[in-house]
Amino acid sequence: MQTSLIVAAACCLVALCCQPVGQENRRGYTRPETADTLVVPLQKSIYVSSVETVDSVRYVCLFRDFEEILRIPAGPGSEVSPDSDMHHICEGNLYTEYVTLTETIIKKNGKDFLRYTGREVLRGLWASGDDLYTLGQNRSGEGFALRRNGKILFSSDIGRVWGDLLDVTTAPTGALYHDRHFLSFCYYTADADGSDRKWFVVQDGSRAEVDVPSDVTEIYDIKAIEGQLCMVVRKGFTTAPVLLVDGEPYDLHDAALQIGKDFRLALVENDVAFYGTLYEPRRREYLTGLWRRSGLEQTFPGKDNLVFEEDGFLSSIRFDGQGQVTLSSPWAGTMTLEGTFRHPTCRQGCFEDGRFLFAGTPRDPGASPIVWNDGVITEMAPGLVLTGISLDY
Repeated sequence: MQTSLIVAAACCLVALCCQPVGQENRRGYTRPETADTLVVPLQKSIYVSSVETVDSVRYVCLFRDFEEILRIPAGPGSEVSPDSDMHHICEGNLYTEYVTLTETIIKKNGKDFLRYTGREVLRGLWASGDDLYTLGQNRSGEGFALRRNGKILFSSDIGRVWGDLLDVTTAPTGALYHDRHFLSFCYYTADADGSDRKWFVVQDGSRAEVDVPSDVTEIYDIKAIEGQLCMVVRKGFTTAPVLLVDGEPYDLHDAALQIGKDFRLALVENDVAFYGTLYEPRRREYLTGLWRRSGLEQTFPGKDNLVFEEDGFLSSIRFDGQGQVTLSSPWAGTMTLEGTFRHPTCRQGCFEDGRFLFAGTPRDPGASPIVWNDGVITEMAPGLVLTGISLDY
């Protein structure tokens, strides 16, 4: 059973002062009305993955616009894991990963798709037509392989992939991304104690070592963007992030005492940017924002655990540790949900085509899980544990 609740406009617009500063003035953006002479594009469907236990049997399920379209038995003997980090929505399909003592098995919508020797955990997943690109890290910790439909395109016996399918800095495709039509990812090698890291970027199977400045003490994110090598780093004894574009540094203004982590690089209006959350000790407050090379772009107060970006706009999920969830989007403002929820992951948020969605599971097992769609809440059947949300046709 599902119930749609249209949240009152007053609730949706609570704390609009927390909307990114300058957003409206900078772009004057409002959701456009489609002209009568234009063909209205198809709106993407909402895909939700979940796990449900019925009569001691666990199932992995997929919903499209809140109608169940797939239910797969999971657990012993099924070669499907019920763990939430072992299934992934990609282009409207559900991919599951499973490992035996000798093999990695990937299924598509419950049917065998790939099976190859070696025990790997997926760090990247990219579907393109009939092709599936996977980036798997050896479960021993060292070494990885990039594959297309199971065939190795690039591999290394040493090194660790930068990024993860459950890492907010690389979601939703994990460590794999496209730069100027090149399938790309980064990895690093290190000594046994984790020191002396060497960084590499791989594009369409070709590897290049990254020249990291000697005064860089921590790398928050690293990507090739429009052919430029970009990094968000910490330098020396400072705590504020610094943006590096092909080695050229761009410091934040008045940020000597600011502290942050989990910054993510982005391409905004053909310019390199990054976003994340800072802590200002002098003011004893958190600040979430997006910065470009020219300096501060937009900020709003608060510590946001998961921050999503699209076209320079930010949406976020804030989780207070006690189960209270607060959601923010440019269009619906800021809203604190009623009740308490299980700790969300980045896959339970989706910011795409100007829509921000959240799939939340209450801590109360008898309560209904919900999907929040820019202020519109849809309840789903009690007993479902929602694990992911995506938009696709």
